[in-house]
Amino acid sequence: MKSIDEKVLRFIDSNRLIDKNEKILVALSGGADSIFALYFLHKYQRRLRITISAVHLNHSLRGTDSLKDEEFCIDYCKKLNIPLFTKKIPIEVISKKNKTSLEETGRIERYNYFNEICKKYKFDKIVTAHHKDDNAETVLMNLFRGTGVRGYSGIPIKRDNVIRPVLVLSKKEIVSYLVANKIPYKTDTTNFSDDFIRNLIRNQIVPIIEGKINPSWTDSVFNSSQVINNYLELIDKRFSNRLKKKLICEERDFLRFSLEEIIKNEKFLVTELIRKSITEKFSIELSYLEISRIFELGLSKKAGKRIVLKANVVVIKNQTDLSVHKQQRKNNTVCRIKIGESVHFDGTMITIKELKKRNIKVDENKNHKIEYIDSGLIKDDFELRYWKEGDYFYPLGMEQKKKISDFLTDNKVESSQKKNRLVLLNNNRIVWVVGYRISNLFKLNKETKNILRLQLD
Repeated sequence: MKSIDEKVLRFIDSNRLIDKNEKILVALSGGADSIFALYFLHKYQRRLRITISAVHLNHSLRGTDSLKDEEFCIDYCKKLNIPLFTKKIPIEVISKKNKTSLEETGRIERYNYFNEICKKYKFDKIVTAHHKDDNAETVLMNLFRGTGVRGYSGIPIKRDNVIRPVLVLSKKEIVSYLVANKIPYKTDTTNFSDDFIRNLIRNQIVPIIEGKINPSWTDSVFNSSQVINNYLELIDKRFSNRLKKKLICEERDFLRFSLEEIIKNEKFLVTELIRKSITEKFSIELSYLEISRIFELGLSKKAGKRIVLKANVVVIKNQTDLSVHKQQRKNNTVCRIKIGESVHFDGTMITIKELKKRNIKVDENKNHKIEYIDSGLIKDDFELRYWKEGDYFYPLGMEQKKKISDFLTDNKVESSQKKNRLVLLNNNRIVWVVGYRISNLFKLNKETKNILRLQLD
């Protein structure tokens, strides 16, 4: 067993996975792999000069079995005197809501929780206990899914603050180590079910590979995936980092990809940067086919086209860029506003105030956050809502009606932003496309006695 200890320690040192005096958070499921990782780091924490804690996420997928796994992790951490963070999440409910697989949903929620704990308690690194078998299975899964060359690089040894010190070991080595040292661990019964893609590969395909093709195939795949990883790192350092600044603009809720850079640069570099940035921003894995569709959208000529990806992420072709954002469900809420009131609506404040004397000139107002209309043309209260298909109004200065959709397009409102525009109505007629223009039907004229000021804050 000493050789296994030395193997992992060399792997940690050669890949510079852990620095002295770091706070390490170990992802603990209770299975053999994570128990080994926790036991090993606890055993060598003085040699590595680290402090360790553990984190367990209960996916609530297996009823009492999930609770038993959680209790096992709590008891084992108490035995080793290691602090443990725990949380229960309804993965199945989230999976259905986001229309993502249980596997992908679980992965996303795990890392979200791990990073939340890291940020709150200032941990330096997260340890996940992926091993060689996991890496080989991942490469096969990505090959079948058609993820492209990035997927064939397998599970990275380290990415951002996540490290995988056990990646150098096989599952057999881990289990034999635990048995020899009489270390208990839990076995997830769902690992024997072929309902999950990874289990199907592990239970049906891997035995054929090991029995009839190459018994050491996990070593071969690991070596090959590391070669691909090194190649991709070289590409990133030599080319991608320079292109990234020109290609990608990241906003709070959006990603934007420059159409000019998409057109003039190599497809491989562009698609790799697009894939990586979307994955990091929205926590979704994209197939090679999806990435190719995004690239082709960038080369298309017509603005307004869109692609809807998983988890309600949408890519829209604009005049100068591709915008990517999480599509929100349409808000059908209608807000009533009385004259003299100020109301908040989805982060926007609208104020309607009556002015007793006519103290402005009709053509003086140029600020579309403030508009003036004839109070005598108003009946009852106002309504504020998002515009919808079929809405139209008579833009100021025009005698003919115009669809709101066409009006927003003419005013160069990007397709990705159009659905978020508000309209103010009175007596079922649109008075104001908020922030853009009032209706010609409500404009001030020579007969106007009292006026209303509409203000957007």
